[in-house]
Amino acid sequence: MVYFLTYRFEGGTPSGEEQVQRLQLFADHQVPASIIVLSAQEDLDEQVQKAHLRSDQVMSLIDVLRGTDTSEGKPLYTIGDIMKLNDYQTKTVDHHLQFLNGDHLMYAVTAFDDEAELTAQRIHTITFFGDNNRKSYAEFYDRQGNKVKTVYFQADGQVRLAVYFYADGTPLLFCQYDGNGILHHLTVLDLAGQSAEFTDWASFGRYCLAHVIKQHPGKLFVDQPSRVLPMLGQETVTDFVPVVRTEEDVSAIRQTEQSNGSRAAFGQLIADPQASFASSLTQHGKVVPIAATVNQQSTIPEVTPWEQRLPGRVAMELDNQNLAIFEQLLSTLSMVKIKEKQVKLNLFVHHQDQALAQQLQESIETLGLSSILDIQTRSLADSGDLARVIAFIVADLGNLGDADLLSSLTYGTPVITFTKAADQMLNGATNGELGIVKLSDQVLDAATDMLKLLTDQTWWQQISDQAVAAAKPLRGLTGWELWKMVL
Repeated sequence: MVYFLTYRFEGGTPSGEEQVQRLQLFADHQVPASIIVLSAQEDLDEQVQKAHLRSDQVMSLIDVLRGTDTSEGKPLYTIGDIMKLNDYQTKTVDHHLQFLNGDHLMYAVTAFDDEAELTAQRIHTITFFGDNNRKSYAEFYDRQGNKVKTVYFQADGQVRLAVYFYADGTPLLFCQYDGNGILHHLTVLDLAGQSAEFTDWASFGRYCLAHVIKQHPGKLFVDQPSRVLPMLGQETVTDFVPVVRTEEDVSAIRQTEQSNGSRAAFGQLIADPQASFASSLTQHGKVVPIAATVNQQSTIPEVTPWEQRLPGRVAMELDNQNLAIFEQLLSTLSMVKIKEKQVKLNLFVHHQDQALAQQLQESIETLGLSSILDIQTRSLADSGDLARVIAFIVADLGNLGDADLLSSLTYGTPVITFTKAADQMLNGATNGELGIVKLSDQVLDAATDMLKLLTDQTWWQQISDQAVAAAKPLRGLTGWELWKMVL
């Protein structure tokens, strides 16, 4: 089972459309998936219907505890049923059908299908009124005719108490509100008669998630991390895979990591490879590049030919975690320096780390390599260099779904790596068969291979073609093959 946790679901928005397409993608591959909405979204049922989804595909926290009812054929209460019980006058005000006894408003009704003939419309809510036409309480029904909630009001119209019900009418949840209509206490009753108490909606939400995972274990993804992660609590976030779509989501990832003592809080993250922040996310976890429009293939870029590339130019991203590999690279470049006009390294400092950039600048000046290194503090993705350089140096092959690595292969740009585990990870194909060349641990051999790649057009073209071929299964960055990488 796969669960996507979201704060709100709105089928007509870009994020909602992505969620709907994604559910269809999973359904097409016979993998059960559901969206769980963590907020107390009042119009959730309406949004689910507009998106033409079933109630078990998009669930509220209450649904998680109660279970969803997708049965059909049960007798449903209609407005016509109410009209048979009395002879009150009626009038429509803002999609509410009001029933009046003279000047006294008795109750107001909303329907699911208000475009149908009036008496056939199925009841969604009935709001009852007391003295002076003040709201007394309201009953809410689902599309199967079950009463799902009753809300009681204070004299000033603020909510006093909300009671949710199981399908058989047994109380499930009591939500108590203070004099200002602010939720301050929740009590859950299970069918065995056990209770659980909470003082806020977030802790209740964590209880519901623990319940559903216990009942139906599955993989958890976090949509809208900027809204959802603060609700989940630090002790649980490591179990989730965030789907990062906005700068606000990136900030939430960073804040979560800071709360975790600056240790990585997530093993994997999902981001659109075209997003400006995609490459910066690699410092927070392994990034799988899945585009937001999940049912469309990304445009395949044209491969820049050798003659139009930057002669002898290679690119690398660097952070504090791969400094040791950079030292090995410097030794290799020192050997190549005898032909320094044929090699130039564009070194991109990860996440614009100015202190690291200064440290590296001092190191390369000491080694006399300033002429062949160009340190940049902009992002590699923004530079456009992956399509123009002769080769891309990757410090860590541990994330074969990394956005920059995939982009490099797609652009036909050979990848160079020093990773010791490359033989095992690439099943021995380390001499360019997959567009990736593993350089030797011996400096002289490594320098010889690097120089050959930068100067031998025939060998470069062979590896470039193999890079493009290796990227083919992953070119559909929005497709099922990438989702399987994180399931």
